[in-house]
Amino acid sequence: MPRIAKVPSKLGDLQFECVVSRSVEYSATVPQYPVESGSYTADTILREPLELSLEVFVSEMIVSHRTEISGLDRVIDFKDKLLDMFYSGELYTLTTPDSIYENMAITSLSFPEQDYSNAMQISISLKQVTLTTPITVCAATYDYSGETQYPTGTTSTETGELDVGYLYDK
Repeated sequence: MPRIAKVPSKLGDLQFECVVSRSVEYSATVPQYPVESGSYTADTILREPLELSLEVFVSEMIVSHRTEISGLDRVIDFKDKLLDMFYSGELYTLTTPDSIYENMAITSLSFPEQDYSNAMQISISLKQVTLTTPITVCAATYDYSGETQYPTGTTSTETGELDVGYLYDK
């Protein structure tokens, strides 16, 4: 018995009737130079962003779930909406029946050149963007006398003593 998807696949708010195929690629760049035996290599292996490839099918006749785009020009409207999404440069969430992929950028779209008046199979490539949050750190500032705005301890070259009391609670 065929499995019926409870959640339709969609990219942002654009819902796909049918996903013909989907592949997920995990990749990493490893060093091309010799690495010392027994050394820690996790910092030298660079993980690449997640990449997804989709083949979706769109037709004038709505085959499955309720969709936002309907009417006689559904295929053309669907293509135009995908192109608008591509050119906007925004990040989207891809929802599939078994996974949710966030912060996905559309890296390529491929449409057939033949007459697609009733149906079209579209190739979509996506790449996940890693978002970070910047942290501002207040660095010590020095005036011309060498004094700093924040206490950093004192040293004495005459006796060789170092005052590190600010590091420990007494």
